[in-house]
Amino acid sequence: MDDWGSTAIPSYDLLTSWSTSRLCNAKTPNCVSNLCVLLHRIKQTEQVAKFNERVAELLAVAQRRYRKPAVEKPPAAPPEVSSEAKQTLDDRPKC
Repeated sequence: MDDWGSTAIPSYDLLTSWSTSRLCNAKTPNCVSNLCVLLHRIKQTEQVAKFNERVAELLAVAQRRYRKPAVEKPPAAPPEVSSEAKQTLDDRPKC
């Protein structure tokens, strides 16, 4: 059995010449009903893919809506200046 995974598969890929020839060989009297079943499954697969896309869109919207606001950081405290550095700053020549 082929495993298609979660990859989107266009309908023309599902209806290959191999599958139609296998379903409509001379030994199979129910060729039309088998093709109807195949086409029905293709439509269901397309619907599931559309539903999955819609759910992904709605999930993205919901996650954006309920995202926590960013926490604001308090301003950084000014660096501590030693008394010697403060004295040097005060004693500098003023222009």
